[in-house]
Amino acid sequence: MTFLPPSAFWIFGGSDAEGELLNDLHSFDMVTEAWSKPAALGELPTPRTGHGACFVAERYLVVYGGTDADGKVIETATAYDTISGQWHEVKGQPQPRPQPQPQPQP
Repeated sequence: MTFLPPSAFWIFGGSDAEGELLNDLHSFDMVTEAWSKPAALGELPTPRTGHGACFVAERYLVVYGGTDADGKVIETATAYDTISGQWHEVKGQPQPRPQPQPQPQP
């Protein structure tokens, strides 16, 4: 769940009561106390659970990581434009950091 000021919560993905992973998007407006299912254009992100999400520039909901139905770690980010309703894959994502190598003892 991610908060978009001044009064909306957004939920992406997760799992249903049977444990099936989802890739749907919902928004709750705290002023009107109403749920909505925003338009979702473009290629939807992979269904996932255990992911992170945040808003950038109070317009883009960025979803990153999580695991898919096979338990595989998802290492991609996708952004949802709340104005156009379009999903976009985030390009140029950082590569995993190299692991430090042990240093020889003098």
